[in-house]
Amino acid sequence: MYKTTIILLVLFGINSIFAQVEKNIYELNSIENLLTDDVKKIMDDNLVDKKVVFLGESNHYFGADLLAKTEFVKYLVLEQGYKNIVFESDFFGLYFDHNKNIENNLYPFWSRSVQGKELFEFIEKHNVTIWGFR
Repeated sequence: MYKTTIILLVLFGINSIFAQVEKNIYELNSIENLLTDDVKKIMDDNLVDKKVVFLGESNHYFGADLLAKTEFVKYLVLEQGYKNIVFESDFFGLYFDHNKNIENNLYPFWSRSVQGKELFEFIEKHNVTIWGFR
């Protein structure tokens, strides 16, 4: 049992070392200059034939993450043609309501935040459909 544990620790340790390859790490600039041509080129190359893009955040409560996510959503909608966005939220509420009642169907740290205002105005203006999943 001891040998098996050691072998597993070594294998998982090595895996974690190589899981993040330096050539796939890109520095992002401030929000005013977030999506540079270099970053867009990387995204363009990686979005070929992709129907789904996951945009994470370090914490739901960080307004800066939501501001950055807004810039990525604008890029994905305006330059890549995506027309749907899915939030971790009320699946059934958004399935039937989509964009009509977001303040009740989305968590308030998104729907009622000052930093989210621009995102939801953009979504409405560009007819992006909001969906939910849990």
